[in-house]
Amino acid sequence: MTIVLLLIAVVLGLGGFTMLSDSTFFGILLIVVAFLLLVGSLRRKRKPDARRSVSVRRTPPATQRAKRRSKRRLRAVGNVEPICPHCDQRLEKKPGRKKKCPHCGDFIFVRTRPSDEQRVLVTEAEVEEIEEQWSIVNGTHDEYLAQKSRFARERVKLAQRFGREPTENDVRWSLLNQELIQHAKQENWGLFRNAKFEMAEILGQSLF
Repeated sequence: MTIVLLLIAVVLGLGGFTMLSDSTFFGILLIVVAFLLLVGSLRRKRKPDARRSVSVRRTPPATQRAKRRSKRRLRAVGNVEPICPHCDQRLEKKPGRKKKCPHCGDFIFVRTRPSDEQRVLVTEAEVEEIEEQWSIVNGTHDEYLAQKSRFARERVKLAQRFGREPTENDVRWSLLNQELIQHAKQENWGLFRNAKFEMAEILGQSLF
């Protein structure tokens, strides 16, 4: 329809210019009509084809699909209900942070598990499992394994130096000291500051 209107406008316009010499009024009239048809044809919007107006379901990005597949393969760790993961005794209410179980005295940790993203009560060993699961979901499992291996090597070195088994915070403190030196040499002051904050957290934990 748009092409037809354009052709009519062109024909009328040419006819109007031809008639200008014989009849100025009709010539101008034809030119004006041709101009209006031309403008109308250019502004005419094509109606969407009903056959093509079917909504298309968007496919999630490959990274999201990979995360969903990896989550389905993960073990559901921890207790969603207020039940101690050590002694299986029911608690008065579900804690929102690390606390000792009033029944067995062991520490209960609170984490978000990646399989369904629920907050669960876990043991310290299960904390490590959840951290590894998150590294699998986020695609950083290789980095996680490398960091874990580095932590194990540092633990052995400190045990030989101290003559006893070092605590978790001893190993973390030693590794953070190494990071401070590295960040200072590379002038990565943002990472240097982050390492200092982590060391401050370790000191805070030792005071309470």
